[in-house]
Amino acid sequence: MATLIVLTTQAFAAEPRVHDLAHGMRPSLAADSKGHLHLVFEGYDKGSKVTDIFYSRSDDQGKQWSTPRNISQTPGVSSEPVVAVEKDGGIDVAWADTSSGQTSPDIYFTRSADGGKTWSKAIDVSETPGRSAEPAIATGPDNSIH
Repeated sequence: MATLIVLTTQAFAAEPRVHDLAHGMRPSLAADSKGHLHLVFEGYDKGSKVTDIFYSRSDDQGKQWSTPRNISQTPGVSSEPVVAVEKDGGIDVAWADTSSGQTSPDIYFTRSADGGKTWSKAIDVSETPGRSAEPAIATGPDNSIH
């Protein structure tokens, strides 16, 4: 079981806040211009034996988090999540996924335009015959996704 430790400055709290993320692993965190924290991590849905990518949001500097939501929804093993937030608030997530084959994972992508309430269907953005791994994602000042 993984635990996220959010270290805050003296202005927020004197002690670090610890949050149990339902057996989450490999967290990736981004903040938007309004101070909301957006967290993605690997985890297991109830009864599943393969990892999926989950999303949770905090609107109070990490004191409380929304219930984690499965945003990958693929049949393969989803791992190595990364998150970036666009200037206009769009949330972009990429990860490695074995839905196209155990030995040749691809990079998948999903996006939320409404603060994490709804997510686009996961798409395979690499579609390579070989192995794709260790995704990275960034957004530009014009909301472009890289």
